[in-house]
Amino acid sequence: MKTFKLILVLLLSLFPVIQAPAATSPTFDPVFALVEALRRGEDVKVEVRVGATTFGVYREESEDITKEVYDSLLIGKSIRSTRLEFRHDGLAVVNELTRNLSAGQALQSGKNSGQPKSWFKDVSTRVGSYPLASWSEFLKAGFAHGLVACDTFREKDFTLINLFFGGVGPKRVSLGSGSLELSDGFYEYMKVSDRFKPSTGSDGFVVIVHDPHSSVTGALQLVPGLKALTSVNAKLGFVFLVEGEYDRAQGRRIDLGKLGETFDRLQNQTRAEGLAYDLLSRYMIDSPTAYRLLYDRKLEAFAIDDLEHLGLSSPNEALVDHIKIAEAVRDFYRAIEKEDALNSPGNRSAKESIQRTLGVVAAYANAGLEGANDQTLVEYYKNLSELLNNATDLGKKIMQASPGIQLGPIVDELTIQAKACDRERREYSEGINRNATMSKYIAEYARQSGRRVPIAFIGNFHTYGITDYLRKQNIGFVVVEPHFGYTSREELARFNEMLYSDTRPRLLQTLQGNHKLGVRPSDQEITKYYAPYLDGRLRQFTKQDDALKRQLASLPTSGFNYQHFSEIRRQNPSLMVAAVEVGDGGDGSKLPPGFDGAFAFYDPPGGPNPNGRFVVVDRNDDAWRAQGRYRYLKEAFLVLSSSESRKEGKSTFWYDRESNQWFAGLYRPETKRLYFFEGSDKVTGILGQVAALKPAKGQDTSVRIVITELIRLLIDEDRNNG
Repeated sequence: MKTFKLILVLLLSLFPVIQAPAATSPTFDPVFALVEALRRGEDVKVEVRVGATTFGVYREESEDITKEVYDSLLIGKSIRSTRLEFRHDGLAVVNELTRNLSAGQALQSGKNSGQPKSWFKDVSTRVGSYPLASWSEFLKAGFAHGLVACDTFREKDFTLINLFFGGVGPKRVSLGSGSLELSDGFYEYMKVSDRFKPSTGSDGFVVIVHDPHSSVTGALQLVPGLKALTSVNAKLGFVFLVEGEYDRAQGRRIDLGKLGETFDRLQNQTRAEGLAYDLLSRYMIDSPTAYRLLYDRKLEAFAIDDLEHLGLSSPNEALVDHIKIAEAVRDFYRAIEKEDALNSPGNRSAKESIQRTLGVVAAYANAGLEGANDQTLVEYYKNLSELLNNATDLGKKIMQASPGIQLGPIVDELTIQAKACDRERREYSEGINRNATMSKYIAEYARQSGRRVPIAFIGNFHTYGITDYLRKQNIGFVVVEPHFGYTSREELARFNEMLYSDTRPRLLQTLQGNHKLGVRPSDQEITKYYAPYLDGRLRQFTKQDDALKRQLASLPTSGFNYQHFSEIRRQNPSLMVAAVEVGDGGDGSKLPPGFDGAFAFYDPPGGPNPNGRFVVVDRNDDAWRAQGRYRYLKEAFLVLSSSESRKEGKSTFWYDRESNQWFAGLYRPETKRLYFFEGSDKVTGILGQVAALKPAKGQDTSVRIVITELIRLLIDEDRNNG
């Protein structure tokens, strides 16, 4: 990482939720005033920097400047690093002059791509400084301001801690003649987008939902979030508009057909929640379909996509992997460092040129994509593909000149990634083309919103283009999304396989993890795959449920309530199929040291437990007699990503208003297990574990304070096929 920072300087030559009642320590008031502004959607950036004995909280503010001011800031100054960054209006080059001052230039797009169009400076101001000993008090105060999750990344020379706070959105949004109510129940699962503010219009209204597509956690939150939204606005009436593949012969109306009939049959035997969530968690149906199956079969739904620009067969190309690109560039750089021929005085200029080329590739590969809009992403992947091809050609020439240098595997990987980037460019371009059709249908239904309010489900890639169209049509909108939508690389790969008609049958045959179909599965797929699968799942659940009954019947009376657990189990897809064990608290081997306060744990599917395992640590614990744990386990979807190898740990927090109690789930990668805790002291202790400050000599430790969001990988999960 340090080497890349030195290389990136050379770029200059290339570019001319839920709040618990609690008191906040007055010491931290200035900091949490900023946090509250961030939660309200204001443009605030807050960072915590950690020193040897203190931690400081900084606010970053951006200001537009002239080219003359920009030049004056850079002339004669040493530059710590240069990075590429996506802002709301496109790609920018940011030069870090000091830890508290950066000067940047936004770049033009299109034919003038890469040329500066405006200049800015980012200034960080310290809001407060506190001794490290007060860090635990700072974290504890965070709960009173909507702290809902935390994760930690630790590398050799840096540590990044993310503190996620729930956003604070409006109680209602104007529909023109009325309003759309947004209840506390809605905000438990979802948020109003802070990137796309609600907009009013006199010619109609639409609710735009960022469908999380390949995120299981996001999809599982979306269904109860929709239920909360429609229940409190029942007098309005709704219609669903869904992005995705549909059958031309059947038209755009989305009929539940045989899938609805299958669920009607199953509902005669058991409640359908668990089975619907199970299909959703395996990407066999999408969230709008799950909602209709469970809550409103009469709610009409229509497909709004453009099949002419929607890829229906798989491209058989690799996905972009930014980490592999960065690793290949690093290995390329190390290889030329060791090459004697390139280290001779006569080749110094050639070596510097190679370093600059690799530096640009590294900068592009490491650019954060969070703020990128649709057209910017097309240009980004076009440029990255070209840069990778240039690096590949360069590697081939070096190997010809110096046969002993080992660049073959590196060149092969760069070639693969160049093709993957070009595929990404094509798909994003097709995604932009699809915006026109989706915008037309959304606007058509929005103009009828006096009769029923349309809810349009789209991937967040499309939001820029569609909302721009709606504003021009004088149509109001609000953009909402689930709180969390993490997608692992494994999920993303399965997502792409499930999208296409030529790869989908194999996945349906195995019924392993797969992803979003079109707007609904075909009748043939339902008959051949879905109905037998659901029958088998029901038998499996019944068998496991009977085994748990027998186990509990053979034990003395305990605090653990089977009836309550069985009820919430049917509403949690992971618990529904997991093996369940009930312990008596006496087996110390079940919990590793430091986790003895957990009341239960969950092993994700794999190994000896192909469907996962849920273990109640102590059935005699009196806390099982209350309802709080059961309500929490209903909401804890238990979806984990084993690919989070860089994470030291991840925790999520949930406040039960009825019992006035805090709960936490802690995932530890070393055990690949999720532990559950109850009580404010234990929850605070868990947060202290995950967010512990461990400043070390030569290590940079930072804490980001952000609002819960649809977290995206370096690979963007919301591609055009979503």
